[in-house]
Formats: sequence, structure tokens, C-alpha cells
Amino acid sequence: MKKINVTFLLLLVSYLSAFSQLPVINGWTQFTVSPDTRIIYVSDVDGNDATAEFYAPGDSEVGSDPFLPSGTVQPYRTIDAAKAALRDGFPDWILLKKGDVFINQHFGLMNINGKNASEPMLIGSYGVSTERPRILTGSDNLISFTGAASHIAISGLYAEPHTRAGSDEPSAINILNAPFHSFLVEDCYFNLFCIHIVVQDYSGSSSYSHSGFTVRRNTIVNGYQTGGGGGGVYMHHIDNILFEENLIDHNGWSTTISGADATGFSHNTYFQSSCSNLTFKDNIVSRASAVGIGARCGGIIENNLALSNPRNLFIGSFDPSQINWPTEGVSGEVKHNVILGARIEPYDPGNGITIDRVRNVEISENVVAHFTETGAYNTAIGLDHIEDVAIRQNIIYRWGNNQTSGFDFAAGLQFGTNKQGVMLIDSNDIQLENPLAYCVNTNGSFSNLTFRGNRYHNVVNAPDWFAAGNYTSWVTASGETGSLQLDVTYPDPERDISTYLTSIGETGGLEEFITLRKQLSKNNWDSRFTAMTVNDYIREGFGVASLNTVSLAAISSPSDILLYPNPVQGGVLTIESAAPASYLICDQVGRTVQSGQLEKGKQHIDLTALKNGSYLIRINEKSTQLMINH
Repeated sequence: MKKINVTFLLLLVSYLSAFSQLPVINGWTQFTVSPDTRIIYVSDVDGNDATAEFYAPGDSEVGSDPFLPSGTVQPYRTIDAAKAALRDGFPDWILLKKGDVFINQHFGLMNINGKNASEPMLIGSYGVSTERPRILTGSDNLISFTGAASHIAISGLYAEPHTRAGSDEPSAINILNAPFHSFLVEDCYFNLFCIHIVVQDYSGSSSYSHSGFTVRRNTIVNGYQTGGGGGGVYMHHIDNILFEENLIDHNGWSTTISGADATGFSHNTYFQSSCSNLTFKDNIVSRASAVGIGARCGGIIENNLALSNPRNLFIGSFDPSQINWPTEGVSGEVKHNVILGARIEPYDPGNGITIDRVRNVEISENVVAHFTETGAYNTAIGLDHIEDVAIRQNIIYRWGNNQTSGFDFAAGLQFGTNKQGVMLIDSNDIQLENPLAYCVNTNGSFSNLTFRGNRYHNVVNAPDWFAAGNYTSWVTASGETGSLQLDVTYPDPERDISTYLTSIGETGGLEEFITLRKQLSKNNWDSRFTAMTVNDYIREGFGVASLNTVSLAAISSPSDILLYPNPVQGGVLTIESAAPASYLICDQVGRTVQSGQLEKGKQHIDLTALKNGSYLIRINEKSTQLMINH
């Protein structure tokens, strides 16, 4: 195992993804040619299919960096001709020239494998331009697989079906019943397809033959279909899915194309209940037709920024044919997400987090704020068909029914009547500034619910703070202990996307923010337009510490401390220290979860008691990020 110097680690913020054997440095996958890689260049400007050649690593035309060939290469002109040079089972690379435009071209049906997870087949780009190669596919898919798709990486492409009719169904990536292990999509911009990424396994097998799908730092926008349908991402029967740091915006509908209206059946993301081991983190998910983050399969949903989706985040399903609760129930963690506002549609009045048909779910340290449109039936966090759910340390602020008259059917927390096990609702702030909204509505049933230490405030008349009545009536009915009737004073709770733009010297609101975010790529990455940075800004307005702790001072010198492996796999972290030291490990909200003393030399630290995730390790007051993947 390679030893990773802590100072170097801090500067690069590197870690090895649990979903791939390729190293990830500074958020980007590091691709390295293998001795048997065939390097295939393609240029619509400079290429000639008749005279094109492919290359081996180290050829004089290629030089030391295949992405920036040092000599004059002979590229292919068309994708079709270049694709014919790929070999099944090899780590071949096909690289399109940056800045070129490939009109009415696409990869079509591939049915091919790379070599292994650390030596994938790469479809990427080369050259000095800062613009991705643009592939205009007409009305076709960018790339399809129906027989094989293992160990494939697609990186640094722009794709758009520029002549589609709107009722057709092209996808950027379409994998149907093609078994795979290790598939990566990174730094791509997919625009105007019907559904951009579709991965389905209808083979009927109970075991997973589709495993290890990673989608990192892409722009996935404007998916639509006339007559209803379309969306951003759809996945069925896939195991081990990682989505991180993507922009997924305005999918499932169009405001400019006739007949592509928003419907309740079109979503930014839709992970079927047949999927498993989903990790969805640090993404910006905005302006969906219906659901922003749709995780029917449960999973880890962490530190995402959700903006103006009719239903921002949905774990589980309303459909008993998908999840037969209480016999079945999906599990997961919903933590550190920031949800700002919602959009009212006829089929959905605007909701923050929805949980249905689940068991063993943790909903913690989320911010759900700023639903200010006029409408009824809005819920910040709504739950039904639940078993053993914990709701801890969330902040619900200004979310609910903004009408001045009518029924109080909105709520900060809304519980259905279907509950099993123990539900703990602990240390949440429910601070409503809405004319008609309950702080909590349990639909008259307090069975299986344990409330403690929550802080409540509302602007409606005190007798109407709860469905149970006023605060005193609530405490009597719920049996809550340690709660407060308190208008909490936060440092700056009105922070939103507009104030964030102002804070970084920009102007505008959501539209302008998304426009700026769309400009990001590997050649132009700007952390100001990431979920982590914006979420920290919003959290700080509520007095919550930043999660972005990796910017703290590095350990003093390169030779002082070594720690490895990072991420920790197998539960044991090795630390080599040049001198005795003390260490402590904190979770993402600053709580110490483990500490101890280090002697001079090498020692092994048992971390099996810690859950998978990101931590801060501090050694002699110097800190860096630590990832744990058991």
C-alpha cells in the first residue's frame, strides 16, 4: 500500500474512491496509460480516416502525456472509424480533440469491456483547448451498451442531440441488460437528451450483475420529452452507485419547447428500489419537473444542495408494489443537506424531505429553509410507513403554508399514521415564520414517537402552533422532555442564493447561479459554485460550523507524519510519527469520536467502531481529512 504524506494529502485533497481502483486527486480521476494501451486520436479538423494511426505509450508523437501529445499525431476524422480500432478487454484510449465539433456523429452501440477497474477503456479528450469536444448526435444516443460494459470511463465530453424532435428518446449513456463492473462518467456536459443516463437490468436475476457506477463532476441539464416524460438519470437494479459533485438541473421539462410541460412523473434523478448501496453527495440538484433527488432504494444522501424542486428529496416510495412495507423497507442516512425553497406544481405543492416505506433511517443536521411561495400542504420533513427513524439536529426555518387564511395543513414535521419501532425526534429547530403552518403534525397519533429537546417557534397564534394545540397542550400530548418555546436568534438566517452571489462579488439569483455553475469543468473548476461551499455559507448563517475543515493548517513538515491507507479499508489506520503526539478524530460536525496518544514510530489505530464517511483527524493541533470505507 502506498504511503500518503499528510501534507501532500491536504494540498491535493486526494482519496481513493471506494467505487474505483483509480486514484482521485483534487476531485479528479487520474488516468495512466498501461503498456498495452492503444491510444487513438480523433479530430474533426485535423483528422483523416485514410491516413490515421494509433499509438503506443512512449511513441515519439505521443511523448510523456497522451493528453498533450508532444509530436504531430495522425488522428482519425470520424468517431466510427476510430471506434473500430478499439479492442475488447484492453485498456485502449480514444481521445477526441478539445474544441472540435463532431456533427451528426456518435459512438453508437459499443458492447465492449476495458481491461480491469484500474485499467479501464477511456473515452476522453486531448489538446490544449479549454473547451470540451462537442458531439452533436442528431437524434441518436451518444453511446449504448447491450452486451458488455465493464471497466469503461467516459471523461471530458460535451454531448447534445441537436436535431431531435422532442418526442423521441435518445440518451447520452444507455446501458440495457449489459453486465458491468466499474463504469465511470466524469467531467461531461450532457444537454437536451430525453434522459441523459439510463442504466437498466431487466435480466430477472436476483443477484447484481451491474455494479460500480460512478458519476462525478458532470453537468446534466435540460432533459425533456414532449408529451410527458424525460428526466436526468434513471437507474434500475444497480449495486454500488456513487454520484458526487454534479450539477443536475431542470430535467423532465422545458419552458421553451411546446408540449414538454412539467409533470409529476419526470425527475432529476430516479434510483429505483431495486438499486442498492447508493451514495449521493455534494451534488447541486435544482428545478426538476417533480422530484430532485429520488432515492427509492435509500442510501447515503449527504451534503447536497437542493434548489426549487417541487419535491426536493425523496427516500423510499409511495408505491406499495415497489416497497411492501412493513415486510420491506429501505434504509439510509440523510445528513448535512441544504434545501432552499421549492416550486409549486399542480401535482406537488412544494416539499423538502419526504420519507416513506423505510426502516433504520437517520435524518440529521439538514437545513430546510425559505419556502416563501403562497400555497398549502407544504411540508419541510414528511414521513409515513416508517420504522426506527431518527430525526436529529435539523433546522427547519420559514417553511410551510404561506396563505393568510384556510386550513393548517402544512407543517415543519408531518407524520403519517403508519409507524413501527421507535422514532426519536431530538434537538431539532422548527422555526416557522409562515402564516398557516403547524410546527409538528402527528395526525393525532403519538405512538412510537419520542420527542426531546426540540426548539419551537411560530408566528401564528399560540393556540395553533401544533395540531395538538398550543405549546402546553403539545407537551402534555407528546410527552416531550427538554423542549423550548423559543424564537432562536441565528447570525444571519435569511441567507440564500442571491445573498451568496453578492458575497462573492456576483449578482442575480438562482438562474444566474446555475449559469455560472454550468461553466465549470476540469479546465475551469471553481469551488465557489459547489455544494460544499454554498452549503457552508448557508449553515454559517444558522450558526452551524462549516464542514469544509480540510482547509485547516497542515501537519508541520513532510517527514513528520505519515498515515495510510486513506481511505481506511479494513478498519485499521497506520500512522508513522517522528515524535510522540496526541491525536483525535472528529466527525463532520466537530464531535470527537476517537482520540489517543501516539508513540514515536509506526502504530496501528483500530477504527472499526467508526461508520463509513469523512472525518477530520487532528495530530498535535494540525488537521487533515480522513476517509473511512469499511
